[in-house]
Amino acid sequence: EVFTVAIGGVTPTSPFPTSATLQSKLDEAKSALGVPVPLPTYLPDGYAISQIEIAEQNTVVFHITKNTVPDNQIPAASSEITLQVQWRPGGVIGIKLPGQRVNITGSTDNYEEGVINNQDGHNDLWWDWRSPLAPTGTGAHFEFVCSASTSVPTDELVKIARSVRLP
Repeated sequence: EVFTVAIGGVTPTSPFPTSATLQSKLDEAKSALGVPVPLPTYLPDGYAISQIEIAEQNTVVFHITKNTVPDNQIPAASSEITLQVQWRPGGVIGIKLPGQRVNITGSTDNYEEGVINNQDGHNDLWWDWRSPLAPTGTGAHFEFVCSASTSVPTDELVKIARSVRLP
């Protein structure tokens, strides 16, 4: 199921459209996953969440596009960033992909590793996050994939990853 919000509803201080309908969709996503859905608190300048898709297997996908796209036009794929959030109620944490290792937390005290993988003209940043919602000893965690064309600098993907918080 895909939900589209007007890009014009974005304020300069927030990448999120101010909409009761958006909150309704986030509530629906929470219901589908069984836990609150983490959101990025940072998006690159000029970008905003334009769609929220509730996919199968405990997954929510945020479509993030430049808000300079004229109304009623589909944004170019090269300007889109997606943030896929998957709730894993059990299992093993750890990304086992080849690629450039990055520190997601930006801190050496609470180090979480991500992997940037470049394929077919786009970059994917994969990382796991043990949420405070995870019951002890269950292995419950979120798995994230932030994807964009190579025209979006990988530092921006890391900034998005570092900004993810529970609502």
